[in-house]
Amino acid sequence: IPNDITIASSANLSGTAASFSSTLGVTGLSTLTGGFLSQASSTVASNLSVQGPLSASSSLSVLGASVLQGTVGIGTSTPSKTFSLQGDAYISGSSFFGGALTATSTLAVSDLSTFLNGVIANASSSIATLQVAGVLNASSTLLVNNLATLQGGFLSQASSTVHGNFTVSGPLSAS
Repeated sequence: IPNDITIASSANLSGTAASFSSTLGVTGLSTLTGGFLSQASSTVASNLSVQGPLSASSSLSVLGASVLQGTVGIGTSTPSKTFSLQGDAYISGSSFFGGALTATSTLAVSDLSTFLNGVIANASSSIATLQVAGVLNASSTLLVNNLATLQGGFLSQASSTVHGNFTVSGPLSAS
């Protein structure tokens, strides 16, 4: 292909590979069937519409708003959900989840956590420091190891067993 070429209406390059030693500028709608391979950085200054997989072997940078329809996978080529992340993630800042948050393994939360509408645990849980501002309800066994401070009282509607020392400061009553 010559160094300086202008195509006024349309062109079809087939059968051979086209190479350009400097910038290839394309104005208007362009259709690349069979794929697009670039071994250098490429800039798309307007809308980019891709039908089929989009892959980058190094980095893909998107500036501005992006609309992705279908499924998006990071670390996977076969995303099973709308957004599938396979591997570790670091998220700084706040996150909002509009639906249920499900952990299929250990959910480790460091620092202060606030649960506005309560916590339902269907398995055993270990918590280093637990502060409860409302009602603490255990439908089966509530096991507290080490020192427990109950400010405002303790009410039990079932039998309670204390193993070890039981210290009361203030009145003690039983009905």
